[in-house]
Parts: sequence; C-alpha cells; structure tokens
Amino acid sequence: MISDIKQKVKQFLTPKVKRNLELAILFFSTVFAVVSLVFSYITFQKTSDKVDQYVTIADNLRQPYFINFRLSTTGQCDINESSLLNINWNGTYTGCDCSKSSNLDIENIMYKNSCNISTQLGCTGLFPISQRTFQSIAMDLQGKNLALCGQRAKNANQFYRIAANQTGTCLQNQKMCGNPSIPTSVICVSQTDPCPIYQFHFTTTASTQYDSTWGHIQVNDNLHFYFDQQGTTANQLPVSQVVSTSGKGPCVFNVYNQTRYADEYLLFIWDRQLCDQDTNFIKTELVLTENQLYLYNLSDDDYNKVSNFTGYNIMQSKENYPIYYKPFIPWEIKSRNLLYPLVNFLLNAENLLNAIFYTLVVNAASVVYLGLIANGQHIYLLVWQKYEIDSEKVIKLKRYKLLISFLFKIASLVVSINAFILSSNYKSSLEDICSAKPTLDVYMQYFQALSDFTSTYIYKNNLINIIMTSANMVVDIVSAILEFLEYRNQLQESTKVVPASLQNLDQQTKEIVSLKQIEDQESQNNQNSNKQLPSYISVSKVRQKSVYPQTFIDNSGQKVILLSQNGLVFQNGMLRTLKNLPETLNNLES
Repeated sequence: MISDIKQKVKQFLTPKVKRNLELAILFFSTVFAVVSLVFSYITFQKTSDKVDQYVTIADNLRQPYFINFRLSTTGQCDINESSLLNINWNGTYTGCDCSKSSNLDIENIMYKNSCNISTQLGCTGLFPISQRTFQSIAMDLQGKNLALCGQRAKNANQFYRIAANQTGTCLQNQKMCGNPSIPTSVICVSQTDPCPIYQFHFTTTASTQYDSTWGHIQVNDNLHFYFDQQGTTANQLPVSQVVSTSGKGPCVFNVYNQTRYADEYLLFIWDRQLCDQDTNFIKTELVLTENQLYLYNLSDDDYNKVSNFTGYNIMQSKENYPIYYKPFIPWEIKSRNLLYPLVNFLLNAENLLNAIFYTLVVNAASVVYLGLIANGQHIYLLVWQKYEIDSEKVIKLKRYKLLISFLFKIASLVVSINAFILSSNYKSSLEDICSAKPTLDVYMQYFQALSDFTSTYIYKNNLINIIMTSANMVVDIVSAILEFLEYRNQLQESTKVVPASLQNLDQQTKEIVSLKQIEDQESQNNQNSNKQLPSYISVSKVRQKSVYPQTFIDNSGQKVILLSQNGLVFQNGMLRTLKNLPETLNNLES
C-alpha cells in the first residue's frame, strides 16, 4: 500500500507541479516575512511615541529630594545643582535686516537667512545667537545676574528607592520630616541629615509669617525666597520637580507650552508644541516677563539685537514665564513596594525600544535580502530562464537560501523573544499598579493608558511577531527535510545497479557464481595453452552475434566478461557497469 502511495505521489509530482509548488512556497514565505516586518514597524513606531510618557512619569518619582537652596551671583548653577529657572533657549537663525532699507523693491522687514544680491542694498546681515540655558531670575544693583540653585540629596535618597521604607512612622534613631497627622507626607532621615524641602514661596518684601523651620534667601531688594525645611504643616510629599514655562502651564509629557507669539518671532528657533496641561504643578508667586527673561540671561549686545527684531516689541511683550513646582506623586504606604520595579522599568524604556528596533532591523534585512533579492533570483531562474526545478543551479540556490533564511529566522526569533520578555515585564508591572490603585485618579489614568498600550501594541505585537517568525522557521525546516529526503533518494538511485537481463537477486547471484566459474576455467585453459585471446575476436563477437556473456582481454591485460549490451561487466570478481560501451569497444578494437 505504501509503495502504491509513493507511486501515485511520484506520478502527481510532475515537473510542472513541482515548479508551481516551489513558486507557492516562495510567495508564502515572502508574505510571512513582510507581515512580521509590518508588525515590527507598528510596534516600534507606537513604542517610540510613548517612550517620553514612560520617562516623564518615572522622572517625578526618581528625583532625589531637595535639601537646600543657594544664591548664585554668576547667573548659572553648578552641574550637580537644579536651577529654579531652567529654560533651554535655542537661539536665533542667521538673518537679513531690511527694516531700514531705502530700496523700494524690498519690503522693510527682517528676512531669514543671509542677505543676497537682491536684498543686500540697504540691508544689514544679522549673525545668529547661539543656544543657551536661561537660569537667571533677577539682577542686583550692580547688574549681576542672579540664579537660585537647588541642592538635592544624594542619589541613594531617590524617592522610588527609599519609598518602601517610608511607612509614615520613624525609628527612634531617625528624624521625622513632614506632617505627622498626614502619614503619607512623612519622610524619615538620619538624625544628621537635613529634611527634604516641602514647598517654597516668593515675596517682594521680608515676611514674618514663616517660622524658623523655613529657610530664607534675599535675592535682591525686591525679591525674597522662603522654603519649607521641615514640612510640619505640609499636606503632600516633598518637592520633586521645578519647571518654568510660558503659556497656560507645564505640559503633561514635556516642559514647554506653545507661546502665542511664536509665528511672529521670525528669527527665533522654536521647538514648542501644544500639549495638555499638568494641573498638579503648583504655580509660585515669581512670574518673569519676556523682557526680563532676555534681559537677565543675554549679554547686552545680544539683548539689543533681539530687542531690535521686527515683528514684535520685546519690551511690550505680554508673554509671562511663571515658576512651578510639583511634589512627588502621592502614593499609598501599603503599595510603595511597587514603586521600585515600576520606575526601574520605566527608566529603561529605551532598552525596550532598542529591542523592538533590533527586531525591526532583522526583519527588514530578511525581507530585503531573502524576499526580494534571493527569492527574485529564484523566480527568475524558474520562470524566465526555464530552469528545471531539480537542476544543479536551482538546487544550489535553494540550499544557500535555506541556510541564510534559517540564520535570519534565528536572529529574528532571539531579538523578538528579548523584546517580548521586556514588554511582558512592563505589562506585569503596570497591571500591578492598576490593580492596587495606589495614587490619585488623575495619575491612575496615565498608568491605565500605558498599561492598555503595552498590552495592546507592544506585548501582543511582539507575541504575534514570535508566532510569525516561528511559522516561517517551520517552513524552512520542512523545506530542509524535503531537500534532505530528495537528496537521499537521488543518492540511492545513483548507487543502485539493476541489470536489464537479470530479473531478481537470486538469479543475479547464480549468474555471478557461474561467471566466476567460467573465469576460473578460462584462466586454467590460458595457463595450459599460454595464449591470450585477441581482443578483436571478442569485439567482433559482441558486435555481430550479440551473444552474452562474452569474454575479452582489455588493453591493460585484464580479463573482462561482458554480461549484456547495456555495459554490465564482470571483472576481478566484481560486478560493474561501463558508462560508455561503444567508446570502450572502439578503444579495445583499436
């Protein structure tokens, strides 16, 4: 029955059918690779858009708390300090000022880029102003720029690291900071360590409403700064972030808001975007006008240059820059053990993005090389060059493709599994947070959105990519098995000799024994007569009489018994086949 099935399969697999099956496999393997690539790209793009949100949420919780402030008379803070005002200004473009040009063909405005032949008459070139960070909030009477610089605790005092130990009560050898009546505000520190800063305020005159637990810095004659060093009346955790921005307030997932004058500032380099406001920032009393912002942070020359820009009058600008601060996100004491793994994962969101990117690169390389180049060459050989499917050139290409494809699949599977494990950890951590609901609803909305996104786009797409890659690998494995079986069959066919004149193995054995006896008898006769049989006689017999078996002596003096006209011979006790009998006979005759 099995032999019948094999025979039917062999009859069905005609060269045409084999060719069509081969083309179908090429098509579906390419489709598999393209689908994997699409899923990898979607996952990477979506994750890339969300990375900032991951980091922003973690940024609040990972900060070491403030412990003190100082006044800088250089207008800049040290690298290990946090300035209360911290605005990254991108500078200005190169410009061409034609506002005072007498050329009637030119509009009296400023143009972006350098002056050219058509504008140079009566116009003045403007050099760009370089990027810088604005940190000065005031000037003293001598014209020195002044900045308030915050000093944070050591990195070991990052809130998410110490949160699990902050249970609202302190040990006898610890100092309690915060409001005892609000346990979630309490931070326990060593007796020799300062407490965190819980809040701060600005006043225009010295104030008596702040007691000795508050720090005080007189910035200049018109500005005083007070900061709470104990938090005995606080109703929230210590200060984590400080932001300065124009517009309605700090954005949820970035620092700046869109200024309404952006389109008018022709030479300014803007990177601000519209955003949703983070209402959990607390606005302080210090509000700088736009004129003050540039006056306190630019040199006299640069300030005069900016003041003369057409399109707006900086001294009459109504744009304001308040300073905001935000406490650490409130967190229930019983769930603070969830903070460390959460922030750890969020801060390493770049690792997740990189893992997904590597998956994308491997899949893209696989599609380009295998799906387009190698498969294209394969199809070209089969369809346009009309090569047989079992031709040597096609077989070599298939084996090479199979090896390269398998290597690509292994690489893709490894990076996909890595991305899947990372996304699984993110998913698990965010689900734990959403289940515990340890913070305010406004923050839970963000965590829930990130959890849904991680499950929907990252986790599931990585899982689908693994399934697709595995399925593609199965196709390669099946192809390899079929290739091996085909090769083994060909090998067996090439080593198998079936004489046309012999019907079965028993008959073959009998004839071989008989031939051996004939050979031995003739050898004895030759020894007695001491003669050699002329080769041309045997050749003549073979050609004219076609009687088998026939015996002849080859050119090397070896005795050969010819069994049949298809070239089956018996020589030196072994059965073999002459590949080209006519040529051999011609050689013997000559």
